[in-house]
Amino acid sequence: PNDQGLSVVTDSSLDSTTADQGSLISFGKIYDVSGTGQVLVTSTIYGNDKPNLIIVYREDKGFYYRAQQIEAPSNTIGFGEALGISNDGMTIAIGAPYDDDQKLDQGMVLIYKQVNGSFQLTQTLNSPNNDRAEMFGFALQFDGNTLAVTARNGDSIIKTTFDTFTQPLTGYVLDKSSTPTQTPTVFDNQFTSFQNVNENSGTVYLYENSEAGLLYGQTINVDNTNVNYFGRNILSRRNHLYIGLPALVNNDTTGRLINYRKNINEQIYSNYRVAKDPVDVTKIK
Repeated sequence: PNDQGLSVVTDSSLDSTTADQGSLISFGKIYDVSGTGQVLVTSTIYGNDKPNLIIVYREDKGFYYRAQQIEAPSNTIGFGEALGISNDGMTIAIGAPYDDDQKLDQGMVLIYKQVNGSFQLTQTLNSPNNDRAEMFGFALQFDGNTLAVTARNGDSIIKTTFDTFTQPLTGYVLDKSSTPTQTPTVFDNQFTSFQNVNENSGTVYLYENSEAGLLYGQTINVDNTNVNYFGRNILSRRNHLYIGLPALVNNDTTGRLINYRKNINEQIYSNYRVAKDPVDVTKIK
């Protein structure tokens, strides 16, 4: 194959001729590009007899050339069915939602970072929920320092509080037409919690870049038992995460788009300890 085949950017001629054509199912179905457009990554999906590939293209003087291919560690894990690259083009996240290393079809996300001009595997993300058949890595969105990862069958866990309305009717029955209270009842300073679980509704996990790699920061789910496809349609832009619910029916309307936002200069995790340089004892007299 033409491993260094050049393609003019404006003629849309990047194709699968640089990849093995045997058992090839799709090329270019999943792709992403860095913020400057200098690095483009796309999936090459094969049948179970060959490992999937991620093809890395780099821009040079108005042309894209094939710079690297990343091969799946296994033929049957769904490697490359979700894909994202950071804005600076230094980190690639690759979803493998059918991976069984932890539990059957739990899934994982493999993180490749650029080292000396080549992408190398540096981190593996597993589901914080550690659930069977969760399909973690089903969808990905990488923007800025934040990586959003969808677990297709993740459970939505909603904490329950009590006395959420101010006026009781009789006994333990609450008047839901009254004003919601600002301080719902909790027990033992919230040490004990009660949860409502919406099974297999879908969950989105947020990670953020740090010096130590990608750190888990937050779980986003939906408190609606009519939703069982949460997180399949996601888009991350700067400090916003958009999640589409195209089939949600509410009264006479169909579909909803939810916008989650954080302060643009804030992190989704907190630093409790920061590394300090050791003392140079040779300078102590």
